[in-house]
Amino acid sequence: MQEHRAALSLAERVQSPALVARALGGLADGFYAQGQMRSAVEALERCISAARSAGAASVEIANRPMAAIAECYMMRLDAVREMAEVARVMARQAHNPRAELIALHGLMVAAMEASQPQDGLPHVDRARAIVAELGAWRFEAENVIFGAELQAQAGDAALAADMAREALALCREHSMAYMGPATFGIAARLIDDPGERQALLDEGDALLAAPTLGHNHFFFRRYAIEAELAAGRPEEARRHALALAQYAEREPTPLTDLVVRRGVLLADAAAGRMTPEGRAELSERGSVARRLGFATLANAMLPVA
Repeated sequence: MQEHRAALSLAERVQSPALVARALGGLADGFYAQGQMRSAVEALERCISAARSAGAASVEIANRPMAAIAECYMMRLDAVREMAEVARVMARQAHNPRAELIALHGLMVAAMEASQPQDGLPHVDRARAIVAELGAWRFEAENVIFGAELQAQAGDAALAADMAREALALCREHSMAYMGPATFGIAARLIDDPGERQALLDEGDALLAAPTLGHNHFFFRRYAIEAELAAGRPEEARRHALALAQYAEREPTPLTDLVVRRGVLLADAAAGRMTPEGRAELSERGSVARRLGFATLANAMLPVA
């Protein structure tokens, strides 16, 4: 991060919008890796503005897909869709398949959050074709695990579990550091076998103790909460929610705050400790989540008695 900040300072000193844009892109990558999603959003906004001012199209195209994904943490789902679609079109026009791939991931995430698998599933095959074309195999587990979650939302639990196991194998071969804990967390929610699920949760938990990308903390804890609630282990669900809160306390976002409070409150409900105040908070947060389009999170929040 120190090097990125130094590069930005030098670029601003020489008043070069193109160099400023490149430096801001690097700084945004650093913030994202550290889980500082709010700072990543701000840096990416400045990066894209500077790139457009400088006519640095390649820098803009490279950073637009991550800007779309980062918006998800701010719970601006319409912006995720719109920005990811613009990024996808620009990437295809510029023949930049890697940028197109990341834009497709943004569209998949938006569909997952909205519980609209029909919108996300068509992108999986294209994303897998890009990975094969580029040989960028570290992204393949991400393609497949997102596809697995979308298949589960579409009602095909058996296919979802098979794809989750495929994603785990790909992750172990190509992308443990990049997507390991995230893949384990989502897979633990999709695989019914108790022993297999527990092994995945244990391994993902252990991996988070080492340095890893910020999205791994979010995805793993979020889906671990779901897996533990489904398995009837509310205290473990609470533990994962509090662990996410601790990780995000340096720079919380609307989405991490929602996932944490949702996890704690649903754990309370499952353990028979729900208070009237907690029930009201859960319902209110569920209504907000649904209004913002986050149907997957809202679904378990509104019906609580």
